[in-house]
Amino acid sequence: MDRKLTRILEDWKAGGCRIGLVVNGCGRVGKTLAVEGFALDAFDGYLRLDLSDPAVRGIFGGDIGADEVFGRIAGGFPGFEPVPGTLLFLDDVHLCPDAWAAIKPLVRDGRVAVVAACVCDPVIPWKDGRPARVTPMGYEIPHTLMPLDFEEFLWARKRDRRFTESIRRHVRDREPFGEAELHVLNGLMEEHMLIGGMPEMIASGVDASVSTRLRRGILEDVSEFAPEDIRGRAYDLVSASLDTCRPVVCGRKDRYILDWISCSGLGTVCRSISGRRLPELTEPDGQLRLYAVDTGLVIDRRDDGLLREGYAATMISRCGLPVFDTAVWDERCLITSIGGKTVAVDASADGMDADALHGMADRVVRLDGSDIHVDPDGTEHYPLFAAAFMDSMADEKRLPDVLETVPLDL
Repeated sequence: MDRKLTRILEDWKAGGCRIGLVVNGCGRVGKTLAVEGFALDAFDGYLRLDLSDPAVRGIFGGDIGADEVFGRIAGGFPGFEPVPGTLLFLDDVHLCPDAWAAIKPLVRDGRVAVVAACVCDPVIPWKDGRPARVTPMGYEIPHTLMPLDFEEFLWARKRDRRFTESIRRHVRDREPFGEAELHVLNGLMEEHMLIGGMPEMIASGVDASVSTRLRRGILEDVSEFAPEDIRGRAYDLVSASLDTCRPVVCGRKDRYILDWISCSGLGTVCRSISGRRLPELTEPDGQLRLYAVDTGLVIDRRDDGLLREGYAATMISRCGLPVFDTAVWDERCLITSIGGKTVAVDASADGMDADALHGMADRVVRLDGSDIHVDPDGTEHYPLFAAAFMDSMADEKRLPDVLETVPLDL
């Protein structure tokens, strides 16, 4: 499966691999598959150390200087040579703290490129006010891998990058898709919402036994790898987010826990804000909302409106855009920032009050399922799947030009 992580890995290699890259996320999200696929294509030499194997963990049992580690690797893997053009992949590094600490001397040595993968966000254990072990801080770049977003899902369904670039062009230029193309894309989006973005679900289709096993695996990861002081509450929050499409509403006291959940790739966190316009849209009202890591793993999906809201929030976040929400009368409206402008995003089925939305944001986007068009008051309409391409809205046409050229009665 083609993943956006591949481009990050390509940029990292083009920069000379001068720092280690640590890919974290929930189990079975595709970290190993993505890194191995890239390594086999981009490097002359490649070795994966599976740290779930106790014998492999023994490689890091003594001195973790580069020469000592390479010597022990050569003893277990005779074909390995630490020379430029080689990638060393430390898989499941969370199971071996000494291997994680070894990233620093391996990177400083510079003979091989180093990538590591871990489940959840790696937490530094502390003892007597100091780190209990050496950490590679300053010698690693973290990246959280999430389930496939809609763009990656299209690639998995054999639509190439030219196809998705065409979607981006429509979203950027506010150009309608047309009835036939919109029908196809909406069908693919419905499939993505149903199956989700976990690679195993995409391969197996709608299979209740697979989704049950994946949910169980995620909760087991939380039970095993969450920091001990937040483990119980983190488990309850992640479990609740997978039970229903309704977001889990939390207070400020859960902020640290939600930060860990978000950094671990276990859910999408949305902070509630209040105010009429920027810069007033900065004060938290004390609430945070947690959406499920993947709609395909949600058990109770009966509320279509909340399912749409969660899907929109998750896809916007996967674009690398910030996601907030605020009250519009008795409903919640998503808020993001695109190109320095505040954007109110209405993903509700019935539509919120347009005047209220325009009163709080520079742009108003309705993800109401219709083809792309712009109302005379400037309200922009898009199909729901456009949430996965909202980063393309930053490169926008001037609104007066759009109002003159785009039919308003589609």
